[in-house]
Amino acid sequence: MLNEILVNKPEFYMGWYNLALAYASSGNDENARKAYDKTIALEPAQPSRDGTVYNAYGHFLLERKHYCEAIQLFEKAVELDENNPRAQNNLKQASQQLQEAGTVCP
Repeated sequence: MLNEILVNKPEFYMGWYNLALAYASSGNDENARKAYDKTIALEPAQPSRDGTVYNAYGHFLLERKHYCEAIQLFEKAVELDENNPRAQNNLKQASQQLQEAGTVCP
């Protein structure tokens, strides 16, 4: 159903966001990433900026141990909504996991 909507309204960023969530929950990581990327590309043009989509994409990536990308998205979520405790906690958690994994971000 979401795909049908997006064919007619490809600029509907919340449609892409919900599609990303659906793909992620079904284990289709490749299509989830594509839908999240489309969401992120469309988000800045919205009348009201939405840090939630950055936080959700960051969480998706953190679960898959893509720490550096996740941290960038959490930072953007906090930048857009500095009072979002979920994004702040996710940023802290991702930073800790990055350190524990011994990963260095470029």
